[in-house]
Amino acid sequence: NCVVNCASNSVGFSFGDGLDARSVLMGVTVMRGAGSSGAALSIANASPTIRDCIFKENKAYYGGAVYVSGGAPRFIHCVLQNNQALQYGGGVYAYGANGLRMDGCDIAGNTASYSGGGLFLAVSKAQIEDTRLAGNRTLEYGAHGAGAFLNSVSGQLARCVMEANVCAGDGAGLYLCNGSPELRECRWTENEAAGGGGALYLSSAHPAVTGCIFEDNLCGGGGGGAGLYSSSPSLKNCVIRNNQSAAAGGG
Repeated sequence: NCVVNCASNSVGFSFGDGLDARSVLMGVTVMRGAGSSGAALSIANASPTIRDCIFKENKAYYGGAVYVSGGAPRFIHCVLQNNQALQYGGGVYAYGANGLRMDGCDIAGNTASYSGGGLFLAVSKAQIEDTRLAGNRTLEYGAHGAGAFLNSVSGQLARCVMEANVCAGDGAGLYLCNGSPELRECRWTENEAAGGGGALYLSSAHPAVTGCIFEDNLCGGGGGGAGLYSSSPSLKNCVIRNNQSAAAGGG
Protein backbone atom coordinates (compact mmCIF):
# COMPACT_ATOMS: atom_id res chain seq x y z
CA ASN A 1 0.00 0.00 0.00
CA CYS A 2 1.22 3.47 -0.91
CA VAL A 3 0.48 6.54 1.26
CA VAL A 4 0.66 9.97 -0.34
CA ASN A 5 0.75 12.72 2.29
CA CYS A 6 0.34 16.03 0.49
CA ALA A 7 1.04 18.00 3.68
CA SER A 8 -1.67 20.52 2.73
CA ASN A 9 0.51 21.77 -0.15
CA SER A 10 -0.79 20.04 -3.29
CA VAL A 11 -3.35 17.81 -5.02
CA GLY A 12 -2.74 14.08 -4.92
CA PHE A 13 -3.57 12.84 -8.46
CA SER A 14 -5.10 14.19 -11.68
CA PHE A 15 -6.60 12.29 -14.63
CA GLY A 16 -7.07 14.25 -17.87
CA ASP A 17 -8.76 14.04 -21.24
CA GLY A 18 -9.13 10.70 -22.97
CA LEU A 19 -7.98 8.32 -20.22
CA ASP A 20 -10.28 5.30 -20.00
CA ALA A 21 -11.00 2.41 -17.61
CA ARG A 22 -7.57 0.91 -18.33
CA SER A 23 -6.09 3.78 -16.32
CA VAL A 24 -6.17 2.38 -12.79
CA LEU A 25 -5.39 3.86 -9.37
CA MET A 26 -5.38 1.03 -6.83
CA GLY A 27 -4.52 0.59 -3.17
CA VAL A 28 -3.39 4.17 -2.59
CA THR A 29 -4.10 6.37 0.42
CA VAL A 30 -4.14 10.11 -0.25
CA MET A 31 -4.29 12.41 2.76
CA ARG A 32 -4.00 16.10 3.57
CA GLY A 33 -4.34 17.22 -0.02
CA ALA A 34 -5.22 20.85 -0.70
CA GLY A 35 -6.61 22.49 -3.82
CA SER A 36 -9.51 24.36 -5.36
CA SER A 37 -11.24 21.34 -6.95
CA GLY A 38 -10.59 17.83 -5.63
CA ALA A 39 -7.71 17.86 -3.18
CA ALA A 40 -6.98 14.12 -3.39
CA LEU A 41 -8.11 13.35 -6.94
CA SER A 42 -9.20 15.53 -9.88
CA ILE A 43 -10.81 13.95 -12.97
CA ALA A 44 -11.55 15.96 -16.12
CA ASN A 45 -13.24 14.22 -19.10
CA ALA A 46 -11.66 10.92 -18.15
CA SER A 47 -12.97 7.49 -17.11
CA PRO A 48 -10.35 5.88 -14.85
CA THR A 49 -10.90 2.98 -12.47
CA ILE A 50 -10.26 3.85 -8.81
CA ARG A 51 -10.06 0.72 -6.67
CA ASP A 52 -9.38 0.07 -2.96
CA CYS A 53 -8.21 3.63 -2.31
CA ILE A 54 -8.55 5.78 0.80
CA PHE A 55 -8.98 9.54 0.61
CA LYS A 56 -8.93 11.23 4.00
CA GLU A 57 -8.39 14.62 5.61
CA ASN A 58 -8.29 16.49 2.30
CA LYS A 59 -9.63 20.02 1.79
CA ALA A 60 -10.81 21.92 -1.30
CA TYR A 61 -13.42 24.44 -2.32
CA TYR A 62 -15.29 21.94 -4.53
CA GLY A 63 -14.97 18.23 -3.81
CA GLY A 64 -12.98 17.97 -0.61
CA ALA A 65 -11.48 14.67 -1.76
CA VAL A 66 -12.64 14.08 -5.36
CA TYR A 67 -13.68 16.39 -8.21
CA VAL A 68 -15.19 15.03 -11.42
CA SER A 69 -15.95 17.11 -14.52
CA GLY A 70 -17.18 14.94 -17.38
CA GLY A 71 -16.18 11.36 -18.06
CA ALA A 72 -17.34 8.10 -16.49
CA PRO A 73 -15.00 7.16 -13.63
CA ARG A 74 -15.64 4.09 -11.52
CA PHE A 75 -14.90 3.85 -7.79
CA ILE A 76 -14.70 0.35 -6.30
CA HIS A 77 -14.38 -0.30 -2.55
CA CYS A 78 -13.01 3.16 -1.81
CA VAL A 79 -13.15 5.06 1.49
CA LEU A 80 -13.66 8.83 1.62
CA GLN A 81 -13.35 10.00 5.20
CA ASN A 82 -13.08 13.29 7.07
CA ASN A 83 -12.68 15.46 3.99
CA GLN A 84 -13.88 19.06 3.78
CA ALA A 85 -15.30 21.26 1.02
CA LEU A 86 -15.48 24.99 1.60
CA GLN A 87 -18.29 25.10 -0.96
CA TYR A 88 -19.96 21.88 -2.24
CA GLY A 89 -19.27 18.16 -2.03
CA GLY A 90 -17.31 17.28 1.08
CA GLY A 91 -16.35 13.85 -0.22
CA VAL A 92 -17.12 14.04 -3.96
CA TYR A 93 -18.21 16.81 -6.34
CA ALA A 94 -19.25 15.70 -9.82
CA TYR A 95 -20.71 17.78 -12.66
CA GLY A 96 -21.47 16.55 -16.15
CA ALA A 97 -20.38 12.96 -15.52
CA ASN A 98 -21.89 10.67 -18.16
CA GLY A 99 -21.60 7.39 -16.30
CA LEU A 100 -20.11 7.73 -12.83
CA ARG A 101 -20.15 4.48 -10.83
CA MET A 102 -19.58 3.77 -7.16
CA ASP A 103 -19.54 0.18 -5.91
CA GLY A 104 -19.15 -0.73 -2.25
CA CYS A 105 -17.71 2.60 -1.14
CA ASP A 106 -17.78 4.23 2.29
CA ILE A 107 -18.31 8.00 2.45
CA ALA A 108 -18.20 9.06 6.08
CA GLY A 109 -17.48 12.03 8.31
CA ASN A 110 -17.16 14.56 5.50
CA THR A 111 -18.38 18.17 5.64
CA ALA A 112 -19.41 20.84 3.16
CA SER A 113 -20.19 24.43 3.95
CA TYR A 114 -23.08 24.24 1.50
CA SER A 115 -24.86 21.30 -0.10
CA GLY A 116 -23.61 17.73 -0.43
CA GLY A 117 -21.74 16.92 2.75
CA GLY A 118 -20.73 13.50 1.46
CA LEU A 119 -21.62 13.58 -2.22
CA PHE A 120 -22.66 16.33 -4.66
CA LEU A 121 -23.79 15.28 -8.15
CA ALA A 122 -25.24 17.59 -10.80
CA VAL A 123 -26.26 17.15 -14.43
CA SER A 124 -24.90 13.61 -14.39
CA LYS A 125 -25.73 9.98 -14.93
CA ALA A 126 -24.72 7.78 -12.00
CA GLN A 127 -24.94 4.21 -10.74
CA ILE A 128 -24.28 3.99 -7.00
CA GLU A 129 -24.51 0.56 -5.37
CA ASP A 130 -23.81 -0.94 -1.92
CA THR A 131 -22.39 2.36 -0.69
CA ARG A 132 -22.65 3.86 2.80
CA LEU A 133 -22.99 7.59 3.46
CA ALA A 134 -22.68 8.16 7.19
CA GLY A 135 -21.97 10.98 9.60
CA ASN A 136 -21.62 13.63 6.90
CA ARG A 137 -22.64 17.24 7.55
CA THR A 138 -23.58 20.48 5.85
CA LEU A 139 -22.81 23.58 7.86
CA GLU A 140 -24.44 26.77 6.57
CA TYR A 141 -28.11 27.66 6.98
CA GLY A 142 -30.14 26.19 4.14
CA ALA A 143 -27.39 23.82 3.00
CA HIS A 144 -29.13 20.66 1.80
CA GLY A 145 -28.27 16.97 1.49
CA ALA A 146 -25.73 16.12 4.17
CA GLY A 147 -25.38 12.58 2.88
CA ALA A 148 -25.91 13.32 -0.80
CA PHE A 149 -27.24 16.15 -2.96
CA LEU A 150 -28.40 15.21 -6.48
CA ASN A 151 -29.52 17.82 -9.01
CA SER A 152 -30.65 16.74 -12.49
CA VAL A 153 -29.23 13.25 -12.04
CA SER A 154 -30.43 10.07 -13.76
CA GLY A 155 -29.51 6.47 -12.98
CA GLN A 156 -29.90 4.44 -9.81
CA LEU A 157 -29.03 4.20 -6.12
CA ALA A 158 -29.25 0.57 -5.03
CA ARG A 159 -28.71 -1.05 -1.61
CA CYS A 160 -27.18 2.12 -0.19
CA VAL A 161 -27.26 3.15 3.47
CA MET A 162 -27.60 6.77 4.57
CA GLU A 163 -27.24 7.08 8.33
CA ALA A 164 -26.53 9.72 10.97
CA ASN A 165 -26.08 12.55 8.49
CA VAL A 166 -26.87 16.05 9.79
CA CYS A 167 -27.77 19.05 7.64
CA ALA A 168 -28.65 22.69 8.21
CA GLY A 169 -31.25 22.58 5.42
CA ASP A 170 -33.51 19.91 3.89
CA GLY A 171 -32.94 16.21 3.23
CA ALA A 172 -30.26 15.11 5.67
CA GLY A 173 -29.80 11.71 4.04
CA LEU A 174 -30.53 12.62 0.42
CA TYR A 175 -31.75 15.79 -1.31
CA LEU A 176 -33.01 15.12 -4.81
CA CYS A 177 -34.17 17.80 -7.23
CA ASN A 178 -35.01 18.01 -10.94
CA GLY A 179 -34.42 14.34 -11.65
CA SER A 180 -35.87 10.86 -11.38
CA PRO A 181 -33.20 8.31 -10.52
CA GLU A 182 -34.40 4.97 -9.19
CA LEU A 183 -33.98 4.39 -5.46
CA ARG A 184 -33.92 0.65 -4.79
CA GLU A 185 -33.50 -1.25 -1.48
CA CYS A 186 -31.84 1.70 0.24
CA ARG A 187 -32.01 2.49 3.96
CA TRP A 188 -32.18 5.85 5.74
CA THR A 189 -31.74 5.84 9.50
CA GLU A 190 -30.96 8.38 12.24
CA ASN A 191 -30.52 11.32 9.87
CA GLU A 192 -31.39 14.80 11.13
CA ALA A 193 -32.39 17.88 9.10
CA ALA A 194 -32.94 21.38 10.43
CA GLY A 195 -35.44 21.87 7.61
CA GLY A 196 -37.75 19.33 6.00
CA GLY A 197 -37.20 15.68 5.11
CA GLY A 198 -35.16 14.08 7.86
CA ALA A 199 -34.20 11.21 5.55
CA LEU A 200 -35.17 12.33 2.04
CA TYR A 201 -36.30 15.58 0.43
CA LEU A 202 -37.69 15.76 -3.10
CA SER A 203 -38.02 19.01 -5.06
CA SER A 204 -39.47 18.70 -8.57
CA ALA A 205 -38.35 15.08 -8.54
CA HIS A 206 -40.26 11.94 -9.49
CA PRO A 207 -38.21 8.86 -8.55
CA ALA A 208 -39.37 5.26 -8.31
CA VAL A 209 -38.70 4.20 -4.71
CA THR A 210 -38.76 0.43 -4.22
CA GLY A 211 -38.05 -1.71 -1.16
CA CYS A 212 -36.59 1.17 0.87
CA ILE A 213 -36.60 1.71 4.65
CA PHE A 214 -36.99 5.09 6.38
CA GLU A 215 -36.49 4.70 10.12
CA ASP A 216 -35.67 6.89 13.16
CA ASN A 217 -35.09 10.09 11.18
CA LEU A 218 -35.78 13.59 12.52
CA CYS A 219 -36.45 17.03 11.06
CA GLY A 220 -37.33 20.52 12.20
CA GLY A 221 -39.61 21.18 9.22
CA GLY A 222 -42.15 18.90 7.56
CA GLY A 223 -41.72 15.20 6.85
CA GLY A 224 -39.62 13.33 9.40
CA GLY A 225 -39.11 10.52 6.90
CA ALA A 226 -39.58 12.36 3.62
CA GLY A 227 -40.43 15.90 2.56
CA LEU A 228 -41.90 16.67 -0.86
CA TYR A 229 -42.23 19.82 -2.96
CA SER A 230 -43.77 19.67 -6.45
CA SER A 231 -42.86 15.99 -6.59
CA SER A 232 -44.71 12.76 -7.34
CA PRO A 233 -42.60 9.72 -6.39
CA SER A 234 -43.91 6.17 -6.68
CA LEU A 235 -43.37 4.05 -3.57
CA LYS A 236 -43.51 0.27 -3.56
CA ASN A 237 -42.81 -2.16 -0.70
CA CYS A 238 -41.28 0.55 1.51
CA VAL A 239 -41.15 0.80 5.32
CA ILE A 240 -41.60 4.22 7.00
CA ARG A 241 -41.47 4.08 10.80
CA ASN A 242 -40.40 5.92 13.96
CA ASN A 243 -39.62 9.18 12.17
CA GLN A 244 -40.30 12.53 13.82
CA SER A 245 -41.01 16.07 12.71
CA ALA A 246 -41.09 19.20 14.87
CA ALA A 247 -43.61 20.72 12.43
CA ALA A 248 -45.93 18.42 10.45
CA GLY A 249 -45.88 15.00 8.87
CA GLY A 250 -43.89 12.66 11.07
CA GLY A 251 -43.61 10.14 8.25
